[in-house]
Amino acid sequence: MVTSTNYTEYGLHSAGERCLWVTWLMIVLLSSLIGDSIILIASVKYNAIKLNKFLVVIMQHIAVCDILASLTIVLPTMVSLIANKWVLGEAVAYIHVYLNFSSVIANNMLICTLVSSKVLLLKFPVSARSWTTTHAHITCVASAWVLAVVIPATLR
Repeated sequence: MVTSTNYTEYGLHSAGERCLWVTWLMIVLLSSLIGDSIILIASVKYNAIKLNKFLVVIMQHIAVCDILASLTIVLPTMVSLIANKWVLGEAVAYIHVYLNFSSVIANNMLICTLVSSKVLLLKFPVSARSWTTTHAHITCVASAWVLAVVIPATLR
């Protein structure tokens, strides 16, 4: 088993730097969880986002991806900085690295899907009326989530 410290992983030389990064990661984690939860609750429960339903579903997928990234990237990093070493075990370390790549790929693909959908909505407004939330979920799963799981698994 390879052991590393925050000095070798993150290049942090002092406790002050660690404190600064822990504070920053706490702010990122809290703002991400609160903001994405508000987006999901507003769009699912209260139907408060008055946009095309296709775009709202893509925004929901982006919020879920951001929550996943917060819980699997930011939180373990923050815990390791607080403890000044990796304390979550070897299995979580591998999952942390894999989900780091996966969430970045999924987030980029979802944002590309959102932008492409907006362009297609502007270019073909009549045919875009037939786009349903089911089509949006299928598009998000096919374009982002499947690729986000497959691409990191093929890299070695």
